Formats: sequence, structure tokens, C-alpha cells
Amino acid sequence: MPQSICPMKPQTVQLINSMINKAYIILFFALGLGYGFSQSNTPKDSLQTQKVSVVKPYTPTLSEAFKLKTWPEKPHFKGSKKDVKYTIFSAPMASTFVPAKSKSVGLPKAKSLITFDNIARLSLGNYTNISGDLFLNYALSKRQQFHAQFSHNSSQGGIKQVLLDDTFSTNSATLSYQSFMKDSNLNLETAFSRQVTNWYGISEDLPADDLSDSDVKQSLSIFEIFGAYALSDSWLDELNIKAHILSDRFDSQEFNLSTSINFKFNVFNIPLSTKVGLNLLDGTFVKGYSSPHPLEYNNTILSFFPSYSFNHGSLNLSAGFGAYYLSDSVASNQQFYIIPNIKATYNIVDAIFIAYAGVQGDLSANTYLNLYEQNPFISPALEIKPTSVPFKIFLGTKGKLSNQWSYDVKGQFSKHDNSILFKKHSQPGSFDGPVYSYGNSFGLVYDTLNMFTWSAEVEGYISEKFQFSGLMRYNAFDVQTEANAWNLPNLEAEVRFDWSFSPKWTLGLQAFYIGKRYDYQSFNSSSGVTTSNIEVTLKAVADLNLAFDYTINDRWLTQLRFNNVLGQNYQRWLQYPTQGVQVSAGAYYKFDF
Repeated sequence: MPQSICPMKPQTVQLINSMINKAYIILFFALGLGYGFSQSNTPKDSLQTQKVSVVKPYTPTLSEAFKLKTWPEKPHFKGSKKDVKYTIFSAPMASTFVPAKSKSVGLPKAKSLITFDNIARLSLGNYTNISGDLFLNYALSKRQQFHAQFSHNSSQGGIKQVLLDDTFSTNSATLSYQSFMKDSNLNLETAFSRQVTNWYGISEDLPADDLSDSDVKQSLSIFEIFGAYALSDSWLDELNIKAHILSDRFDSQEFNLSTSINFKFNVFNIPLSTKVGLNLLDGTFVKGYSSPHPLEYNNTILSFFPSYSFNHGSLNLSAGFGAYYLSDSVASNQQFYIIPNIKATYNIVDAIFIAYAGVQGDLSANTYLNLYEQNPFISPALEIKPTSVPFKIFLGTKGKLSNQWSYDVKGQFSKHDNSILFKKHSQPGSFDGPVYSYGNSFGLVYDTLNMFTWSAEVEGYISEKFQFSGLMRYNAFDVQTEANAWNLPNLEAEVRFDWSFSPKWTLGLQAFYIGKRYDYQSFNSSSGVTTSNIEVTLKAVADLNLAFDYTINDRWLTQLRFNNVLGQNYQRWLQYPTQGVQVSAGAYYKFDF
């Protein structure tokens, strides 16, 4: 080693060595303290991934710090340089940090809900009641789905004191396609159904031997299509198309096409919406009820609904009108209607008390299909006209009673021109006509109807295991020509609730009440002369239905149903009693392909 020009004294070298040792001690202390903190904050890689809880946090001390095993640099200094041996007394300390085991106090993990795409259901009951459904769902992609549904509902009848066949059946198949894109939704649906009923509602005074073998069956075949296309962030909001073709056992024919387009746009920063609609209806009955000549109906309704929405604080206002053009080609008649469409809501107490009021109206096309769905015992010989509602004035309040309960109370007064009333046909003196001409079918009468309605509705749940809904409606009628508003009830009420009283069991209850109604029965002699007229009062109807569901596992669910528990053979329509107590048992099966 070369010698320095100015050798350093031994005392100076000792002083320097002492200062260096002190600096190393301070450095080791800082590094050990920092390493200790890092040990308390960062878990070692050797620990397995698991959920642990530390009872007492690790507090490092100076004695547990690691000492670095490095050689310090030799300082450059002037003078003679001698070999200096450095000895570091390092004593590595192993970490004694051991996580203490403790029971996790986190929330229990919820059981994952197992869902299935398809459901099959079948139930059997007395009166040989058979009901079944099959729901199939297939995802073509994340945004495209295909659905299929097949349903059957039938009964072999057996109602007491009924002279004629009272069986019925309904079979239907529905196919649908849905597409949910980023900016649009598309829904296409097609359905076919066949419904079979019997005109069994004849008077008990008629000779049973003359009618016991009569075939009083009616059957309808219905083909329907439906399409809906909706856009977001576009002036074209929604497009709807619906059509059906109907035929029955007596060669009646009906075609109905209904389409509407909704537009949304701004004019001078004012939001406007417009709905344009078109309804085409064409139908034929082979003969009239008391005439051999065909009955035809053909009308076109073109509608236009502009509206303006205004929001200011707690006030929401929607103002507009409906303009209708009606063309009846059979009657060679054209009419134009202007009907108001105004509704306002005011939030008096936030979400608790909301008042609303308005005046609205409508012009609707009555169809053979819609009338049959209301009353399946109508005759296939009807004079069908559209019904208009020049005004419907309403005032009400809605809101929340609590976080779980909501309510809606409303009063309404409306006028209906050409309002449809179902009225029983006359009972003939002889039975040589069509099977629906035995006084066992219903016809239509049209009248101007003024109606006042008061209704109250409540919905809510006590918990996720109990849900409830209730509705009560009172109606007061005033007719211009007829003696009464035939077959319209003055009071209606309905209560529903579902109660899951255990993880496996669920109870469903439905109870409804229909107040008294009035119908009119006339009797004719063999020569067709009316011999007597009787106004009949139909008693009020109270019905109670129960359903008990038991979940066996994720795939299987069984159900026991009790319909008409009160056992009343009530008449929903004149001389058409219903089945008594009905008991059925069935099962649901959920599966995937």
C-alpha cells in the first residue's frame, strides 16, 4: 500500500474511529426502528392468504431490530494509511411475531341464490280440473333472449243443478324474442290460443229432456302478434304494433290492427311529446241473433296526442289533448273528437302526501275478442261499436304511510257514450234455433252512462316475509235509456297477501267481494211474442282462495290450493253458477338445459 505524504497521528485516528462507530450506532438504530414499523404494518409473504384477527398489535423494540451485514466505506484522508480491521458484533434476532387465532366477527355470508331458466308446473283437482304451464327461456347472447310458454287449463264440469255441458278448456302457446341493446330495446311476440266454453246457463224451468243432449259448445281460435321498439336519446321514443285474427265455431271472423308511435322533442327549449295511433277493425258475424242477414262492423280510428310536461318545484303538470278521427264504413259515418288530457300533481309533504287532479278522456274500439274476455257467454251475433269517454274528472291523493306502506285514494266522475252493457237474451218458446238462442247467451245494449267512482288502495309489507295489498271501489251509475246499468256492480273489494311463515312454507290468500248486480230476463212464446219480463237481482259475491306452497329444494316446489273456500255456488252472470269448493294439488319443477 502506498504511503501518504502527511501521516496522521494515532490520537486523531482513534477519534475518527470513535465518531464513525457512533454514527453507525445511530444509523443502525434508525434502520432497526423503521424495519420494526414495517414489520408491524406489512404481513410477511410466508403467511397464507386467510382471514385473521390480531388481538394485540405488534410493538417493535430496539432489541428486535436487524443489524445490517455490510462493510462501511473507508474514508479518504491525507497522511499515511494503515490497515484498520473493523469488527462488528452483530446478533441477528429472529422475528417472534405470531398472529393470534380468533373467531371471525364478520357478517355471515349469505347463501347464494340458485336460479333456473325454465319452469314446469302441473296441478290436478276435483271437478277434474287440470292446469299446467311450461316456461322455457334461452339466452342467445348477453343481450338477446328467447322465451316460450305453453299453457293448459281445463275442467270436466259437474256443477250441481246444471242441465247442460259445463266443461271448458284453454290451450295457448306463446313465442317471444327480446333484444336489449345499448341504445334500443326490441320485443317481438306471437301467440296462438284456442278457448272452448259452453252456454250452459238456462232457466231451471225448462224441460231437461229436450235439452240434455244439446251441443252448446263455443270455440274460438285466436292468433296474435305484438311488437315494441324503444329508443333512448332519440326523437323517436317508442313504436308499438299489435294485431289479432279471430275465428269461432260459427264462422265469425275478426281482424284488428293497432299501432302507435311516440315522439319526444324540444321546441324552443320546451319539452313536447306526441303519440300518433291507428286502429283498424274489421269483423263479420254470419247472421244476426234474430235475423238471417250477416252482421258486419268496420271502423278506422286515427288518433293524435300532443302533450307538454312542466315541472316547477313540487308541481308537475302534463297538459295536452287527444284528437280522434272515426270512420265507420258500414254506417257510412265519419266523426271527429277533441278530448282533454290534463293531469297535475303537487307534492305537499315530501313523498307522504301528494295531491293530484286532472281531466282525461278516450275513444276505444270494442272488439269481439275483448268482449269475449269480459264475458265468455256472449252470442256470436253482436252489433259492435266504439265507446267514447268525453271526459273523466278525477281528484285524489297518494303517498307513503311509512317506508313499508303506500296508499292511493281517488274520486272520479266520468261520462261514457255508447257504453256497453251485457244483457241476457230472451228465453224462446221453442228450441229449434242455434244453440246460443235458448236464452243462455248475452247480447249488447248501448247507453249513455254517467258514473261516479270512489276508490282506496293500500300496498305494503311488514317484512320481506309478509306482503299485502287491498283495494275497495264504490260505483254509482246513472243511465239514460236502460232501467239499470246491467251487470255492473256497485261495490268491489279485493285483498291479497303472501306470508312466508317459515323457510319452507308460504301462505297466499286472495279474497274478493262483488256487490249486487241487476240483469233482465224476458220470456217469449212459441210464436215469438214476449209473455213476461223480469228484472233479476244477482246476490253479492264473496270468494276466498288459499294456496300453501312448500319448497322441497332448489328445484322442486309443491302447492296445495283451495278455491271458493266459502263454498258458494254464486252466479257471476245470470243463471251461470260457478263450481263449489275446489281443491287441487300440484308441483313446480325448475331446470336448465
